[in-house]
Amino acid sequence: MPGTTMEARIGDEGGVPAPGDRVRLILKAKGFGEWIEARRQHRRGRLNVGDVLVLETRWAQQYDQDGNPKGPKIEDQAAADAVPRNVTIGFYGPLSIREGTDPAWIEAAEQAYRSDEAAARQQRAIPLADGEDYGDEFADEEVPF
Repeated sequence: MPGTTMEARIGDEGGVPAPGDRVRLILKAKGFGEWIEARRQHRRGRLNVGDVLVLETRWAQQYDQDGNPKGPKIEDQAAADAVPRNVTIGFYGPLSIREGTDPAWIEAAEQAYRSDEAAARQQRAIPLADGEDYGDEFADEEVPF
C-alpha cells in the first residue's frame, strides 16, 4: 500500500514493497499475542477483506539460545543491521487493525482474495484423465418409488 516503508525480505533479497506487491507477515511470540489482541479489539474479532494491518517497528531485542533477552533494546537501524545473522533478534512496536477506507485498495484486496480462493479450489480438484470415458458412472440414478 502507499506509504509502506518497512522492508520485506526473502533470504538475501529484499526491499520496500511497491503498491500492490503481496507480502507475508510472520508473527511469533509477543508479536503474535499482539495480533490476537488487536484482532479481538477489531469488530469483536471479525475481519473483512480490505482491513488494514498497521505495524510499526520501533525497537529490537537480541535473544540468547535459551530465548532470554540479551543486551539492551536496539533503537536504531544501524545497530539492528550490525547484529550477526546467526543471532536471534525480535522486532517490536505497536500493531493495530483498522477498516480500509480506499475503495480501490479494498477492491484490489477482494480481487487477491478471490484469486487465492480459486487457486485453493483448483489445488483440491481431482483431475480427470484426458479422453477417458466415465460413461454413466457420475450420472444421476433413477430410483423407482
